[in-house]
Amino acid sequence: MKKWLYFLVDDQGRSYKKNGSVIQQVSQPTSLPNSPDGWESISIGYERNMNRFGIIRNFSLPLGFVKAANDILRFVYLTGTVETKLFLLIKYLSVELTVSTYKMIYRFFYKGELDLTTTEITDSKTTVNIMEGGISKELAANEATTFEFPLDDPEAVNINTDGMLIRITGNYAAMDQDITANNDYFFPMAYLNSDQVTDATVLHQTCFYEQVLSSPQLALGTNYFLRLDPVRVREFRIYGEIKINNTAGINKNFGFQIRSQSDVYYAPGSTSYTPGQHTITFDETITIPLPTIVPQAFFIQIVPGQASVDIERSLIYTEYDYRYPPTVTKAFTPDVLYRKLVGKVTGSEANVVTGISDLLTAHKGLVITCGDELRGLTGAVIKTTLKDFFDSYNVWLNAGLSIESKKLRIEAKARYFNDSATPFDLGKAKNLRINTATDLMCNTLKVGYAEHDVSAAWGRFEFNNTSLFTSPIKKVVKEFSLISPYRTDPSGIEETRINLSGKTTTDANTDNDVFALNIDYANPNMDGSYNLLRPAYTTLDGIPTESQSTVFNIDTFTPKRILKTHGSWLRSIFYGFETSKLKFETTQKNRNLKTVLAGVTVDEDADEVIGNLDAPLFKPYYLEFECQSPKTIVEMLETDPNQPFSFEWEGETFKGFLIKAGIAPDSNKEQTIKLLCSPSNDMTKFI
Repeated sequence: MKKWLYFLVDDQGRSYKKNGSVIQQVSQPTSLPNSPDGWESISIGYERNMNRFGIIRNFSLPLGFVKAANDILRFVYLTGTVETKLFLLIKYLSVELTVSTYKMIYRFFYKGELDLTTTEITDSKTTVNIMEGGISKELAANEATTFEFPLDDPEAVNINTDGMLIRITGNYAAMDQDITANNDYFFPMAYLNSDQVTDATVLHQTCFYEQVLSSPQLALGTNYFLRLDPVRVREFRIYGEIKINNTAGINKNFGFQIRSQSDVYYAPGSTSYTPGQHTITFDETITIPLPTIVPQAFFIQIVPGQASVDIERSLIYTEYDYRYPPTVTKAFTPDVLYRKLVGKVTGSEANVVTGISDLLTAHKGLVITCGDELRGLTGAVIKTTLKDFFDSYNVWLNAGLSIESKKLRIEAKARYFNDSATPFDLGKAKNLRINTATDLMCNTLKVGYAEHDVSAAWGRFEFNNTSLFTSPIKKVVKEFSLISPYRTDPSGIEETRINLSGKTTTDANTDNDVFALNIDYANPNMDGSYNLLRPAYTTLDGIPTESQSTVFNIDTFTPKRILKTHGSWLRSIFYGFETSKLKFETTQKNRNLKTVLAGVTVDEDADEVIGNLDAPLFKPYYLEFECQSPKTIVEMLETDPNQPFSFEWEGETFKGFLIKAGIAPDSNKEQTIKLLCSPSNDMTKFI
């Protein structure tokens, strides 16, 4: 019996065979009569991808197919396309023992796709490279491809996006003006600037000087300095000073009032002023009575005037608390969007699930939407890549991605570095080398989100931006990046909702931005919608008092929470520095956020003691050695690629996680194995 069997099969598992001069596809497994040229040197490798943290396979060299296999390859290549699916299947002869019997059977060893773009035909043979097929190939080809996901999808959930209470300020300067007649005037106020909330029902503008001959029954848009919708703002504060100069040489009366078109809200009365300059200070809170169904336009009016009183340059301010009305935002839970993304990446049918994740299912509250949807535009779609999706959820959840049982899987990193699992024994090791995993270390850490230009009123308090930390390591100059491509900044979310809501002709740089919302998924509303998650913090510092009860996207998303979520990884790469700190250096905006919930304090600008982080996943050493690679290593890695490995060296047993391994199927010659050191290894036993 042959030790190895080689098959050429299609994507349905049918074997290619040559019957006379005819090439056939048959359901009965039919091996090639001749082994491929180069079979003696075949080496199948397994390597951990340290960007995704799961295991991948590779095939070491091209193979030459001769005789019948040569004819089969020529036929497939010349009658098909470079995308025709053709696979090399390898089986090995194995003894199956029982107590009283034994039998010889062929077991699966390897299956890889032929990369027909590398085909080279000569007279005697056809040479072609072997590549990882299936999901591995599709992932490599489409991981960075942008796909669209319309939000008018029955699987999208409705979010009651009710926003934050924001304090808006407006700044004005009274323009110099001589009052020369005993009549009422609108106070001439030049609009300087305000926090930019451009909701059409809340407007700041210049109020021009105009003599009033009768009660001011004016159309909206004429001579007001502030227009407010009482549904959104019921009261505002106006304060500052009015500077006058009595040039008449005798006492003169001067008075003013704050009013709308039909109502007077503040009227301190007229006061007699002596000749010379005077400053009138005031600070009033104006309440708009309900019911009021139309926006109120406010003026400052001089009453009753007297000649020879000059208005000089004065500063006046307005301030009010504003909350944009709730809107319904459609979003996908992460497990649903992940399933759809993987379906696009792999080209699988809608009813075929190729992406699974217990981790994402457990965090359904971290939902995804887009700028157009926040704006309320019809036909909004999420535009994203699988890479951006994984990078974002890795930032928030300390995740890894692997291919298991022909499915893409996202789980917590602890799954991929599971020291408690039963290890696969590699036997005795030779020529052990121990190296520092400097490629995993860093001297700086950037945590959070890319910088975005947010001009909204609340932007200066934004906490979901980039924070920079430094580590105790100085000899390795490298940055460790935990930056999410998806946005979570509440100021940006509110700016998108308020300033661009419904403006279908206005392009915004947030249109295609992907946003995440943290919702209270465990407590849906009666209509099936969800509210934004707002934990009842016992302490919430660094947020304006008026916003504290309505702020959102703190839990899970802030930079310090991200840092702590990755504690097990950081504790691993900074092994030996347990008493040292990750030192906070700077952040782009608000560094003062500090919360306390259930006795747990999260302080955004505090240093973090490394020894207080979660238990390490590994120790930062590579253990490299030679050993015999048993054939069953392939079967093990196919069924459980996350299993740790053990080996014996100088009478001691050690464990590690696979970084790189290979196996030569014919000679079973010694292969180089590279492991990442288990956290349970006693390093003194290497001395």
